[in-house]
Amino acid sequence: MFWGKKKEDEREKQLKQFKYAFPSLRRPNNDDTLFEIRFLTENQHNALRIAIPPDFPTSKPVLDVVGNVSHSWLDQYKRVTGCPKVIVIISFGLIVLMDFTVA
Repeated sequence: MFWGKKKEDEREKQLKQFKYAFPSLRRPNNDDTLFEIRFLTENQHNALRIAIPPDFPTSKPVLDVVGNVSHSWLDQYKRVTGCPKVIVIISFGLIVLMDFTVA
């Protein structure tokens, strides 16, 4: 279908921009469904995990943090929920800095 192809093209375009913006990105599943960006806080290694849904960009990616960190943007499961613009910014491949503190 014509309109289905357009969504696939937009998905591929945004994922390509995202991977270009973050060259050290990890792909644990060796596909474009899950990404990790590692970062260091107070000598502790952590990761921002980005899960890409099958119907992205129609559905937003899910961001969560792996590691011993706390932040007002994180819920009890360390999912980024307090700043909806982060989801939009990441989908355009721009770098976002979050001020995490160790829990």
